[in-house]
Amino acid sequence: MSALAGGLEIYEPRNRPAEELAPLVETLLEGQGTAVADPHSGKLLISGEAGAVARALDALRELDQAVRQYRVESETSTRAALEGQSAGVSGWVEAGGVRIGRVVGPEGVRIRASAGRSGSDERLASSVVVMEGRSAEIWTGADHPVTTRTIQRAGPYARVTESTELVPVRSGFRVRPRSAGRDAIEIEITPVVQELGPDGSIRETGAATRVRVSPGETMAIGGVTGSESTSGIELPIGAVRESGASDSLLVVRVTPLDRF
Repeated sequence: MSALAGGLEIYEPRNRPAEELAPLVETLLEGQGTAVADPHSGKLLISGEAGAVARALDALRELDQAVRQYRVESETSTRAALEGQSAGVSGWVEAGGVRIGRVVGPEGVRIRASAGRSGSDERLASSVVVMEGRSAEIWTGADHPVTTRTIQRAGPYARVTESTELVPVRSGFRVRPRSAGRDAIEIEITPVVQELGPDGSIRETGAATRVRVSPGETMAIGGVTGSESTSGIELPIGAVRESGASDSLLVVRVTPLDRF
């Protein structure tokens, strides 16, 4: 690492590529500077307010570690089910088409890595291990019938043949964790909604939102109608912000397998 003028540093990564570190450093600079990966040298150029750059460099030494593994656990739930566990959701924020909040309770909420039923409601749960920077996919959805019609002509005659097949149309989330320091994980959440086109084709729509949580902290994700944009937010602790969204929630917890 070498310094040029005040507020400008050149950092040579030890374990992780500069293009992977750049967006993390941008978050650490909090709008007081920029971080750019040099594609030729593989180094990271950090510029901005001197104090912000210095703080980012201190955190960068912890971020520039070997790639970690994370366990992503998820379970479908409802507000009523959380209340039954003496828990609730605090600090709702809306971004990128989803509502995200902290799950709080006396001892948190346990996510069970199994599938089953609670009363009349089906509960779907999963647990998957992903490498840092890779995505875990959490899917739900249903099969939709698609009918194909074929017309064969022979002179004045025509033969019409129809066939119907079930096409899976899914919705869900992609969850991509990255280390954001010793006591924080940056999680990129992308809601993915597959739409069935008139010709039977499937299109995917979705926009990413980044949140920062503590290791092992439980989040609740609910769908809302919002603009498609990418943003970086830190979940606030404080007042609950409600809206008229569905009672259905996806409860997610991300835990590093190797402690910092």
